[in-house]
Amino acid sequence: MQQGKGFSAKNATLATLLGKVGAIIGGTIGGYYSQFFGRRLTIMVLCSIGACFIPLWVVPDSLVPLIIGNFMIDFCVQGAWGVIPVHLAELSPPAFRAAFPGSSSPSILHLER
Repeated sequence: MQQGKGFSAKNATLATLLGKVGAIIGGTIGGYYSQFFGRRLTIMVLCSIGACFIPLWVVPDSLVPLIIGNFMIDFCVQGAWGVIPVHLAELSPPAFRAAFPGSSSPSILHLER
């Protein structure tokens, strides 16, 4: 942000910190609502909403729109990706449930079905 957008170190740090706050809030809210709406739907909705904020994250040259875009991108990314380990644990066989999310790959998923 300092080199590409010309922000000061203070403003670049502020934008980064507020983005990370968005990630924490997004992971919490995404995980909470995935209990009610389902894991897959939560992932799809947050990915779709996040895609709408890409221009606001890339294009602005002023600080406030870039912070809003950064916050929303981090919110949606962490909200969507934070649900995936739980979703994989639910798909895994009970005997491997504890280790499955951290070591799974698409090929393992197909072998277990």
